[in-house]
Amino acid sequence: MDVDSSSELCGRCHTRDPYNRIMASNGYIRHHEQYDEFRHSPHAIGEGNVPGCNDCHDAHASVVIDDDAIGTGVTAACTDCHDATEYALNGNTPPHPAFVECTQCHMPKIGRSAKASDSNPKYVGDVASHIFAINSDAVNMEDGMGILADAASFIKTDEQTGLARITLDWACYRCHNDENGDGGGGSTKSLSELSTMADGIHPASTKSRGIASR
Repeated sequence: MDVDSSSELCGRCHTRDPYNRIMASNGYIRHHEQYDEFRHSPHAIGEGNVPGCNDCHDAHASVVIDDDAIGTGVTAACTDCHDATEYALNGNTPPHPAFVECTQCHMPKIGRSAKASDSNPKYVGDVASHIFAINSDAVNMEDGMGILADAASFIKTDEQTGLARITLDWACYRCHNDENGDGGGGSTKSLSELSTMADGIHPASTKSRGIASR
């Protein structure tokens, strides 16, 4: 029996657009678009060996209900490929707390399948993003990503590389609050303050220049 373990096979279901554009509506990325997001991420666009879906996932296990399913849906950690020292959090005054996990900032729940979070409905959906790259400029989701609160759109991508980037409101307001009090209940930060914190948050990193920041 031939086994197809390619990302393209996963993309037959985890997509919404024949051109792999990332569709958004009503303030969130639409569900079933992980492959479209991956195609516009540094994992697909970056240099060197390009990882595939099965490098991080077990296709026969669940990510959402790991506790109830046989096996583990996510089979790899970020630090299996990315050096933990190179991507350490520091360089800010005051430094960002070290207990923040990679996925909290680089895989926020921008997508919505059933409903948004009851406690943080503006900035937390129920599907983790596979865009990974973060825009450290002080722009919101509408200006930086093209996500509109009351209309359908496509996520903005770089005209030359096709790279999409997560804006700081999605990356940071899961924990912090915006100036209107929406967010995760932590300290209130403006986008300008977040941009100052985010710029150079991985100061030892050389691989992410031009990809994971501005």
